[in-house]
Amino acid sequence: MMNEISFIVKHKMNHVMQKNLRACIRTFVAMSFLLFSSSLISTPISAQTMDLSTPYVQNFDAIGTTATATLPAGWKADKLTSVRTVGSYTSTSAVTATTQVGGNNLASNAPNGIYNFGAGDQASATDRAIGGLSSTSSSKSVNCYVQIQYTGTSAVNTLNISYDVEKYRDGKNSAGFSISLYYSYDGATWTKADTSLFKTSFSADGDNNGFTSAPGSVTSVSNKALSLSKSLNPNDTIYLAWNYSVTSGTTTSYAQALAIDNVSIQPVVVIGTNKMDTKGSNMHVFSLNKQIIIENAEAAIQLFDAYGKQIMHQTKPSERIAISVPQGLYIVKVGENNVKVLVK
Repeated sequence: MMNEISFIVKHKMNHVMQKNLRACIRTFVAMSFLLFSSSLISTPISAQTMDLSTPYVQNFDAIGTTATATLPAGWKADKLTSVRTVGSYTSTSAVTATTQVGGNNLASNAPNGIYNFGAGDQASATDRAIGGLSSTSSSKSVNCYVQIQYTGTSAVNTLNISYDVEKYRDGKNSAGFSISLYYSYDGATWTKADTSLFKTSFSADGDNNGFTSAPGSVTSVSNKALSLSKSLNPNDTIYLAWNYSVTSGTTTSYAQALAIDNVSIQPVVVIGTNKMDTKGSNMHVFSLNKQIIIENAEAAIQLFDAYGKQIMHQTKPSERIAISVPQGLYIVKVGENNVKVLVK
């Protein structure tokens, strides 16, 4: 009798222990899942960085050749159902990978979406670009976003920006298609950049065909000054968005396929937008009517663009010289004096 009671007690104890053990395991798994999920939600996409000495540069060549290529760190993209609309960097619709791939001979019935384009064969071209293609009802806007943290030591109000807009398919849509630049301080509220500098548009084509050798055309936005609405201070974050959409109206069929490539962004401290003295000399440097004016230069004059490419060199000093240049940021060097000049 005692043996039977002992067996029953042991059996019940084992059953309780197993039940408790199973409960502990379930609790551990659930908590682990919650912790893992929480870490996924709270971990932000790594922002890129830029300072006053070196521009942030991205050519997208490292994303590979697949339709679902992972975008570079800090980059996202979305496809929206409304025209000329910029979404939110932090929304669930903004993803970190492309949805389609294209290159030579992009078909007239190619699917809409966020594209990983290759300059050549879509499966092997090493020169890549990202962009979009609309259809009648989908991807009416495709946005390419980047999040950048400014790590310089001085507040800036200007970003010097360059990028290429590449065309991968013609489109008969009568309104044509455009890529326009926007910026934001929170990734949700956007300001449209100066359209005379940062809007690249293509008029209607006679067909909807791709190109035997893609891209069919490349339009460069080079050395353009983006004037910010408020100062960008050290450790601040800024967001840029390139919006692909039909240029006007709401009809998005027979679309052109466009992309961005070779992005370069650099903050600059502009000190020569108005007349000024330089290092105690009688020299004045300022911009006026799309010209750089240099007065009372006492040494040889050199003019460079924002990336250090020399544009002009005059060996003899001059009382006054006027240099006509496109809009953008420039560096004037006279002897040991260096002045940055923004031409608007």
